Amino acid sequence: MFNDETTSSITHCNLSLTSAVSWFGAHAVLPNLNANAKIFSKKAVTTLVTYILFLALININFKLKFMPKCVCNGAKIKCSFGSGPKSMVVLPISRTTTQMAKPLANQLDMIPFLNIPAFGQCKSPLNPMNWKMAGPVPVFVPSSCIPVPVMPWGPVATKTKIGKQPALLETSKTMCVWAGSIQFDDPGTKKIEIK
Repeated sequence: MFNDETTSSITHCNLSLTSAVSWFGAHAVLPNLNANAKIFSKKAVTTLVTYILFLALININFKLKFMPKCVCNGAKIKCSFGSGPKSMVVLPISRTTTQMAKPLANQLDMIPFLNIPAFGQCKSPLNPMNWKMAGPVPVFVPSSCIPVPVMPWGPVATKTKIGKQPALLETSKTMCVWAGSIQFDDPGTKKIEIK
């Protein structure tokens, strides 16, 4: 499972491969001294083969590098309108792989102040608590964050389930009612990768 940035990069590589083949067709077939004969330039063939191998290695690297990690207790999450990253809490209810492992999060771990902490000061202009009246003119003054997620996390794992719900990935996001994008800054683990 890839995020949008990875998919875009792989698509770009595939388009580059198509461009390379087109270039090869236009430049690598050179007229020989004989009138009607055409041959492949050794340099062009070598260049094209090197380019194709390079693109193949990039695709393999993307597949290995961007297999997302799961999210566990203590993961750092942030809001686009918040003050900074905070720690997520995942209750240890049928959520561990071993006795020593941290509890793993699933799609429904989105309860305000339990799973999703307050992010300090809310800077969203859509939050009515951030507008104070200074005489007849409203003035923007950031207020304390009250996270109100409006939808479950997504995207989530397609194959792995934690507590009968899809496992949460480091690429998962949710939205606050005040238009803040809540996402992970650090999944809390570097070892557990899932699909």
